[in-house]
Amino acid sequence: MIRIKLNPYIWASIILFSITFIIVFFPVANYFLSKYVRFKHIIEKGSYFIYYGLLPWTEEFQNITCMYCYRLYIENVGENAFLLNITVYLIEIKDEGGMRFSTKSYPSFPFEADSIRILFSETINTAWGNSSLLKFIMPMEEGFEINGLRIDPNEFKILPLYDFDFLGFPKCYTRRFSQPSLEIDLEYIMLDEIYLIRFMRIIPFHNNSCWTFLSDQFTSVDVFTKDLLKRGANINMGFLILYDGNTVPREQNWFDAIWYIFGFMVFPIPIVLMAVAVISLILGIRQGL
Repeated sequence: MIRIKLNPYIWASIILFSITFIIVFFPVANYFLSKYVRFKHIIEKGSYFIYYGLLPWTEEFQNITCMYCYRLYIENVGENAFLLNITVYLIEIKDEGGMRFSTKSYPSFPFEADSIRILFSETINTAWGNSSLLKFIMPMEEGFEINGLRIDPNEFKILPLYDFDFLGFPKCYTRRFSQPSLEIDLEYIMLDEIYLIRFMRIIPFHNNSCWTFLSDQFTSVDVFTKDLLKRGANINMGFLILYDGNTVPREQNWFDAIWYIFGFMVFPIPIVLMAVAVISLILGIRQGL
């Protein structure tokens, strides 16, 4: 029977393998213990979601570019009953590239600019069946229509979604729609048979954009939109992104997440550590024989 004595080389290899294991598994374990086990996994009373979006209108005033962003808060307050709040902000940009949006600032306010101030806020209560906005945010399995465009997440391409703050590592259902007057990128995640929008990017090429669901839902947004169009505001690209909440998909891609962390997030640190660990192990075995 071959006996191998533990020596500094073998101890070094054990330590390096342990460090590699911790580096790769820590993000998954940290998410599982800190958020996954204590967050909700179905949309029920108390579930809430916070979205941030950029409205597709800009104006120019004395070399200052004005853009408009918003915070959309959605909370389930009962069976198919929801509380909705929208807060619209004015963003003033003096220099080109002066506005920045980053999810790295999570959970703080994600927009940065020369000046940001609140224009107005509105809160309403509504039911899912009476809200075109909620049917867009969380469509049932049969899908929905927007500007005559049929959107069914069941037909979307499935991609893994990695390391998105509170969501973890769920599957993402994504698709691009292109029409002569409209281009939309959509991403949804699944919460127990209910789809939930994670991201939308829209490029409307004329005034009849699909932002009508906000105007239909909030009176203040409708008045604001009509005023902007009367002033001749430019219509550009807008987006909507899920930024925070207390409800996450039950189904997570744990295995793919580990490979993603190993091969992309912390690459090449695990490779280097494992290579050194293997070399130390070989040297330790040869010395210990």
